[in-house]
Amino acid sequence: MTDDVLIIGAGPAGIATAIAIKKQAPHLTVTLVDAATSAKAKLGETIPPAANEVLRRILGEHSEELLSKHLICPGSISRWHNEQVGFNDFFFALTGQGYHLDRQLFEHDLSTYACQLGVTLLRGAKVNAVAASTTGFRLSVHLGSDKKIYHARFVVDASAQQRRLTRTLEVAENTFDEVLYLSALVSVKQSPSCSERTVVEAQPYGWWYGAALPGKQLMLMLCTDRDNVAQYGLDNSYEFLCRACENGLFQYGFNHLRNYSANEIHITKRRVSSGILSKVIGNNWLAVGDSASNYDPISSAGITKALIHGELAGKAIAECFQYGSEEALLAYEQRVFADFNQYIALHAQHYGCNQRFADASFWQARRAVTQA
Repeated sequence: MTDDVLIIGAGPAGIATAIAIKKQAPHLTVTLVDAATSAKAKLGETIPPAANEVLRRILGEHSEELLSKHLICPGSISRWHNEQVGFNDFFFALTGQGYHLDRQLFEHDLSTYACQLGVTLLRGAKVNAVAASTTGFRLSVHLGSDKKIYHARFVVDASAQQRRLTRTLEVAENTFDEVLYLSALVSVKQSPSCSERTVVEAQPYGWWYGAALPGKQLMLMLCTDRDNVAQYGLDNSYEFLCRACENGLFQYGFNHLRNYSANEIHITKRRVSSGILSKVIGNNWLAVGDSASNYDPISSAGITKALIHGELAGKAIAECFQYGSEEALLAYEQRVFADFNQYIALHAQHYGCNQRFADASFWQARRAVTQA
């Protein structure tokens, strides 16, 4: 099997890259390879109004239909650097509304649109080996019990923090910080009062995020670190639920939490590092999304970054094929580096301004990496 472009990973970054390539250069053959057998259930996420602009560019008239399946988010409410409650309203945003996403549905619809453009999507396909060749790359792909060899002129690593390609190529990874996500997706009982806003509240051991999602679900997420998990047992369902209920804003926005028992809370634990590759482009390859640079959830960038960088990556790859020039690829790399530098400044600002818990180990550790 031979492709012009093979993309490892079918998350938002990989799909956006594929769509951008096919829109600019429809003659190129593009294959998305993803280990999951279907669009996986993932942590829900809120996208800000800024994401609407890139979605309109990527999907055109289909963006409105896609977003209509998700919940409108009017903004966020937070208690962060002091006891005062802060509001961030999306009402006056010129680019549209924010949304609470059903991630599984969102990614399914994105991939469906990519396939309509002629992208080939291989689900349940695992890349086991990658080797450079004279014409690009040779990849060994397992599809169930079958093993197939693919040849691609250009390979995109969109495999998030697995970095299936760049680790094979021994590209250096620069890690800036690391936190732990503890999350639980809870089914909403009956029709309790739920805040339409994203709710964020800082605590000595980390910070909480809560959001109502489509399908009468509620996402609870605690951003903390290994030391605090070990010290307080935060990954215990009972402890997790008790501490969630202690949040003043959660009591206001999700006052039904106390009706749940610990055995209804199933915690997913995920390590999230802040870091960037030493280079995100190379000879016949490119890294995009969290494979190229990954951010702390405090950035609220998530899907928006993936879509923006995916669109830029796809256009750069198309130009490379069309004109034989690497200028667009170099511009893409410079943008990824520039955006990461902006994120580092944001990280320092958000974690540095919280003086309520200045002596707590979680906050000290976040400030220490910024000052290093």
